[in-house]
Amino acid sequence: MDLAVLIEQIRQGDETAGAVLVSVLAPRLLGYADLIARDLYQGDREEVVEAAIEKAIRKIDQYDESRGTFPAWVRTFVKHAAGDWRRQHPGSVPREVEREPEQPTEPPDERSDLRPRIIALRAIVLSEPVPDQLLIRLRFAEGLSHAQIAQRLNVTEAASRKRLERLLERMRSKAAEDPGLRGLFKGEEDEQS
Repeated sequence: MDLAVLIEQIRQGDETAGAVLVSVLAPRLLGYADLIARDLYQGDREEVVEAAIEKAIRKIDQYDESRGTFPAWVRTFVKHAAGDWRRQHPGSVPREVEREPEQPTEPPDERSDLRPRIIALRAIVLSEPVPDQLLIRLRFAEGLSHAQIAQRLNVTEAASRKRLERLLERMRSKAAEDPGLRGLFKGEEDEQS
């Protein structure tokens, strides 16, 4: 869909054009948000992008095609929305994962068929942003409940659950690409049954 047509439809008051604009523009802006707001959880970056697009739609009459592209104009809203999010949620953005001292353990047997899985799994976890690595550690290494995690990260329990759900889904997708890891990431509901 042509952005110029969508912009004109929005200016004329077509409410459906706004939803189409979000679906067209959001993937590009999420990539930008990933670059400038790595310290935020993926779900929070998605909220930032949605807020930026909504603001751009409200201010669509201020957009001037002669000064730049529409995506570039909206990126400024993303940048400001990320800053606003940080100010509205002080203390909820962990700067780094506190590393616990390595516990001396017996090294896995080099011939073990688990070693490649452990290495692949570690690579997937380390490919996630630092806040998501912290969430993994709190839930699975420290065994905290969602209520405890929510209290520690200054978020709601529902937000803790949803973030972990999204994170595990992303990790499942990555694991699906590795034949040795397929089926490794079961949902928490699967673990309870």
